[in-house]
Amino acid sequence: MRLFKITTILTILLASLNPLSSSAGETKNSSTAEFEGPKAPSATNKSHKILTLAQCIERAIKNSPKLQAESYRLVSLEESKKEALWEPFSHFSIKGVVTVVPDKCSESTWDGRLQSCDGGALPEDSYYKTTWGPSFHLEFKGGLPIPVSNKMSSGKEALDEGIKAKQSMMPSFKNEIRYNVHRAYYGIIGSREMLYTLSEGRKQLAKARQKIESNLENQEGNETEIDLIKLKVFEAQLDSMEQQAKQIETSALNALQFLVQAKQGEFVDIEDIPQTLVDSSIKNLEDYVQLAIDNRPELEALRHGIKAYKAKIKFEKSNLIPDLQFVISMRWGYTPGVDFRQNIGTEANPEYVHEVPYLYQNKYNYSSVAPGIGLVMNYPLDFGLDAHKIKRAKADLKAMMMDNTYAMKGIILQVQNVYANIDSLKKQITALENAKKLAKGWMAAAIQNQATGIG
Repeated sequence: MRLFKITTILTILLASLNPLSSSAGETKNSSTAEFEGPKAPSATNKSHKILTLAQCIERAIKNSPKLQAESYRLVSLEESKKEALWEPFSHFSIKGVVTVVPDKCSESTWDGRLQSCDGGALPEDSYYKTTWGPSFHLEFKGGLPIPVSNKMSSGKEALDEGIKAKQSMMPSFKNEIRYNVHRAYYGIIGSREMLYTLSEGRKQLAKARQKIESNLENQEGNETEIDLIKLKVFEAQLDSMEQQAKQIETSALNALQFLVQAKQGEFVDIEDIPQTLVDSSIKNLEDYVQLAIDNRPELEALRHGIKAYKAKIKFEKSNLIPDLQFVISMRWGYTPGVDFRQNIGTEANPEYVHEVPYLYQNKYNYSSVAPGIGLVMNYPLDFGLDAHKIKRAKADLKAMMMDNTYAMKGIILQVQNVYANIDSLKKQITALENAKKLAKGWMAAAIQNQATGIG
């Protein structure tokens, strides 16, 4: 890798000397035409779809399967919240039963004889001979919770903060897509710039090799066979660098196809533009650290997570308070074969007959004139279980707070490393520019000395 960097710099310097060669009056040799820089695919294939950087980012965000999956997960969380809020009000039900029963009264008289529905005694041969008919029953019941604790409010708060934590992470996924698109985009531009630079350097090497071969053949100049071998070795190194640059270009193009989700048979390419330096002015390190602490999605999500766990503790504590519910119920029953029921007196008064109103006649025919209402208290006596749930929620909260501290320190360290890398790159660029100027001056002096016969 070190050799690649060194030879890359040398090649850039050689390529930068091309204007000096032209100014010295050298004409282009037709034998060097084969070393023309390779053209980008976008310049040779008109069927490629050319996209700008902004278009690549927009399309990648729009078509990203990962981002769509996270969006669906967010929808799932929101629906889970609605489900949890509706659950206390979902304890209403209607139950219906259709069955068949004998068309005789279900109870016998005091002396054990079966009683017909009209109150008359059954003949002996009819004790076990009866017909069956349908019986219809309907029941409605339900209950509404009466808030006596902060269980519902704390549960809603925990769910809200959980959703906000997920929403806070959505920009992070988009930023990751933007970062990857930038890497692929500038990877393509950088590799093509490298291929062009290598091509220019190869042309200079070809001219130098031809001149050395000519001098050796005519026994002119001070060059030796060793110089020619060194030059050929350097040309071989350029071949290796060129293959690496082509591999980088291919990998970056494939990455771009994946990121923008290119369709079957579609080839996405970028504009054939030169690489330019970006504005290298940067702020103080402290400013970037504060921006990261205030705006990083990861920290925002952790802050909402801490609030969610605090609400969960309140929710678990509310289980120590009993639940109170207002209940209501209504029942109807109708059996055509059993019209009414008569209570046939006692042994002392076997002729006593008591007519029961229709609404309460028997278990086959009944109806609620008014709904039955009441208050129901539910208080599970599992205090030990509740205590452990509270302790677990507190432990989860402390773990989340530790995660927040760790993440903040990690982000600060990340900002410091990136800042140091940018500063180092600025210095490298400045040094390379200075080396380029010095190389041009040296080459100009060398050409001038050679022209005057003193070089």
